[in-house]
Amino acid sequence: MVIKRETLQSRGTGTSAITFTMSAGNNLSAQLTVKDSTPVNALSATSVDFDANTASDDYEDLNVTLNAVDGAKLKSITAVGMDKTLEEDWQYTISSTGAVRISRAAIASLATDGRLYVDLRFTMTSGVNPVLRVNFVTTYPVHVTVTDTDGAAVRDATVTIKPDMTAEDSASFTQAQEKLTDTTGLASFYVKKGSYTVTIQGSRFQTETKSVRVSSSGQKVTFAVGIQEEVSITVTDSSGAKISGATVNFGTQTQTTGADGTVVFTAERGDYPLTVTASGYKTYTETYKVANSIPKRVQLSR
Repeated sequence: MVIKRETLQSRGTGTSAITFTMSAGNNLSAQLTVKDSTPVNALSATSVDFDANTASDDYEDLNVTLNAVDGAKLKSITAVGMDKTLEEDWQYTISSTGAVRISRAAIASLATDGRLYVDLRFTMTSGVNPVLRVNFVTTYPVHVTVTDTDGAAVRDATVTIKPDMTAEDSASFTQAQEKLTDTTGLASFYVKKGSYTVTIQGSRFQTETKSVRVSSSGQKVTFAVGIQEEVSITVTDSSGAKISGATVNFGTQTQTTGADGTVVFTAERGDYPLTVTASGYKTYTETYKVANSIPKRVQLSR
């Protein structure tokens, strides 16, 4: 007995029972398993996001890996439903290892008419033709500026923007990004609409965090931080000899000099009362302005 291929194809894949109805005697039953042995060419991803905002860091070429089987070759890449076939070596390239790079300009040209996505069909010489869904996302700028309390730009501050995971729709937000501020104290990000937390960190100021809601107009976030300077004070006598055991009061902090005659404080920029006392010497007082980390020398007289 032969069961025709057309009949089996119509049943689809899987296991089912078939019954042989006999003209006499008992009917016969059997289990029938239909499998699809078509070679499966696959992509390393079936869905990716693409930001067509040319100012965004995510406006970049798409990269996927094509895993071809049984010697299949890529014939073309076509935008499904748009009657558009990408041109090899211009709009896309494929390496001998199957690495496919699709030009960002080519993808951006498909993001038209408010389209939310486009399906790219990888047409093969044999086997299954895999499809890559490219989701078009819209991002908006978040400009983070870090200055000191005098308004001077703070360079190389670490700025992190993360989605607010307590929001119900947090899964749709842009994932965490991190950058350093430039010479103007600015770090810019491009993210989807949603709620985020912005955190700044640095070795010379305290960590600060702000919550922001990013809308279609974007966001500007400013931080004014108190820069912590290292205040090194060395106490000597009139001949330049270093004095140990001197008591140095700096603002609300107090330290005693060691054998090197030096104490080190950490303080934000600003004006602080400075008093130095030592046995056998006159008390020294002044208002000391902290503007940088230049060491200071205090000379005591008898």
